[in-house]
Amino acid sequence: MGLTTSDTGLELIKQFEGCKLTAYQDSVGIWTIGYGHTSGVKKGQTITKAQATAFLKADLATAEACVNKYYSTYKWNQNQFDALVSFAFNIGSIKQLTASGTRSIATISAKIPAYCKAGGVTLSGLVKRRAAEKELFDTPVTTTASSSSSSAPTYKIGSTYTLQVELKVRKAPGTDADALTHSELTANAKKNDTDNDGALDKGTKVTCQELSTVGNDIWMLIPSGWIAAYYNGQVYVK
Repeated sequence: MGLTTSDTGLELIKQFEGCKLTAYQDSVGIWTIGYGHTSGVKKGQTITKAQATAFLKADLATAEACVNKYYSTYKWNQNQFDALVSFAFNIGSIKQLTASGTRSIATISAKIPAYCKAGGVTLSGLVKRRAAEKELFDTPVTTTASSSSSSAPTYKIGSTYTLQVELKVRKAPGTDADALTHSELTANAKKNDTDNDGALDKGTKVTCQELSTVGNDIWMLIPSGWIAAYYNGQVYVK
């Protein structure tokens, strides 16, 4: 599974890439057009804004693949994905930013602003771009999820809820497998796993980062992973 860049992501990238509708030579003499497009560009070539956007969408495929490589690890929401595509399109990869997929979402967010130098020199344009990417990355996706059952609660991303029972944390939604161990939980979550079995205690407060509806069940992404918020007709989180 993977995502593609939304219109919000495209506009962010366009803002910092700039657009030229007539071919020009870049700093190393490569003919370039639109939002940094180089494939097949010739001297004297002109394009429309729509063509420039089409070229950009095609050129983003490599950056999207870089970010989707870690989708199974992080289950990016659309804003996180868009921000990281912009980052990868500019930097070339998110491997270092994510430490090959070992950093937490919070750490990735905190590290984004650090990538603002070229040749050891801090560039104001990169400072602004990283700030915009971090802002988008940290912006919750304003969607809600509920099941087809009238008894199912409605959850909202960014809101805080309370566990009504002890719950295991999973690596992916919709499955009873892939439960996390105590050592794989975040530091804060470990404090709420008094049995050291990877299950969060009843009464634990959690903040919803993303929602996934699987059949009639609702799964909630929290900093450590996925928990079953509404499962088999039972409200586990409210």
